[in-house]
Amino acid sequence: MFHKVLGIPFVDEPASELVDYALQRGGLVTVPSGPGLAVDLRNNPEYRRALVESNLNIPDSGAMCLFWRLFKRERIRRVSG
Repeated sequence: MFHKVLGIPFVDEPASELVDYALQRGGLVTVPSGPGLAVDLRNNPEYRRALVESNLNIPDSGAMCLFWRLFKRERIRRVSG
């Protein structure tokens, strides 16, 4: 399942499935952090383009997942560490 946050598609799957997905399909895998989303997304067009065009965006920002749940009432599973 995918959730689009700030125009970026984030996948909401268990970590084991994300690894399988990345290994089978390859491509660009990104794990944007909270500060990256808060600052770089607005100020760095190359960073934004890399996230939008990435084959797999994995949510690492606890703040983003919390805000998404509060405002959209949808849960995004954070994968970190």
